[in-house]
Amino acid sequence: MAQMNLTATRTYDAAPETMWAVIADLDGYADHVGGLAITEVVDGSNLGAQRRCETTGGDDWYERVVAWDEGRRYDIEVDTSTYPTVLRSVFSSFRGTWTVEPEADGSRVTIDFTGTVRGGRLAASVVQRMARRNQQDIEATLVSYGEAVRTRS
Repeated sequence: MAQMNLTATRTYDAAPETMWAVIADLDGYADHVGGLAITEVVDGSNLGAQRRCETTGGDDWYERVVAWDEGRRYDIEVDTSTYPTVLRSVFSSFRGTWTVEPEADGSRVTIDFTGTVRGGRLAASVVQRMARRNQQDIEATLVSYGEAVRTRS
């Protein structure tokens, strides 16, 4: 099976603790992603937390935090069996990683998505188109994180 990998990184003038407070707000993720209407933690917190995501079109799915390194990194694994039909038919697994690292005068945030793609050439073609759009979405999320930090200051 093929893999889809998307990564975006941005450097901020804010301290790592400040950036962590923004990116680790699991309930507030939808505030930074254009296609999401709601993200809400429905069970637990930090490692093991389960989050429900709902798109602006009303589709929803569940995710679980599978790694949590306070102040530095967390990983979320999508329960692809709850994905909307089109995504479920494309991905057998999907995982996101959010990382904050100190920089000389601030911090660097990286978002990395990895998905295992089902199917052959047709699926790969669909995923290539999705990847281009999703890359822009990830970069817009990073811009939104910076705006949130400026608003908090």
